[in-house]
Amino acid sequence: MAAGPGLHDMTASWPSVIAVCDGAKFDDLPALLRANGFVSHALLLDSPRQPSPRSGPWMLHLPSFRLGQFLSIPGMERSCVLWGGCDDPGDAFQHFRRINRAEIPDAQGRRESVLFRHWDNETLALLMPIATPAQKARLFGPFDRVALFCEDADGALVAQYRPEPGAAALRGPLRFDAAQMVAIEGAMRARSDRRVARYLRRNAPAHTGQADDATMQRYVEDCRVQAETWGVTSEAGIGRFAWLQLVTQGRFAQMPEVHALMSAPSTATPDRRLTYLMQRMGHVVQGVG
Repeated sequence: MAAGPGLHDMTASWPSVIAVCDGAKFDDLPALLRANGFVSHALLLDSPRQPSPRSGPWMLHLPSFRLGQFLSIPGMERSCVLWGGCDDPGDAFQHFRRINRAEIPDAQGRRESVLFRHWDNETLALLMPIATPAQKARLFGPFDRVALFCEDADGALVAQYRPEPGAAALRGPLRFDAAQMVAIEGAMRARSDRRVARYLRRNAPAHTGQADDATMQRYVEDCRVQAETWGVTSEAGIGRFAWLQLVTQGRFAQMPEVHALMSAPSTATPDRRLTYLMQRMGHVVQGVG
């Protein structure tokens, strides 16, 4: 698939940008920004309830002529969210501080306060389709547009915000109901399956052949169900299991030695045992099919 437009292409006409960056994706984001001549402000206070400010979100105000330099920092395009329509950094800072936390229902149906990762492009890409008009009003606040890198779109996405009649912004933290959480979890699972499918296309092209996206999606979903019966839960583990199933033409999960290792009591996690199997069997499965 050809790469789509980048963030710079999609926001070049904006007079200025408020960028919020994910410090967790860098060793020392504020130092990196300073080294490139940018002034940033932490959106989290130092508190035991949340990550240290250095690994949290950092906000900076960018005139359009500096946007290209900012986005050229390695890894930055996939680690930030760009907001437009508000030229007052003070208003922007206060807005983001007010939406740093959200409320979701816990297993007992009570409301639980959690960190709301509005600085995470992947979180926002999942949230926007299921947010209510009132939630969008609260999320956007003083802004009227947002741009972020979206892996599924293979490039940048821009969302324009126009308040719907009668959609008054919520007060306090954003609140998500149980149905929305189910939708978000399903979207996260589907996104993970798409990533695994792309991994299989890259690493086993002879076995994926001309399979269309829907076929690959169903295949990965089936592999996820099988892998989870062994306790394999990580995306990387699901990818390894799906690859081993693919290159052995479905025989991997039926091999007695595989069952023995995956079922035996062990201090190693199921994911680590699967990694060991992949390394051990790699020289064998390379020639299968």
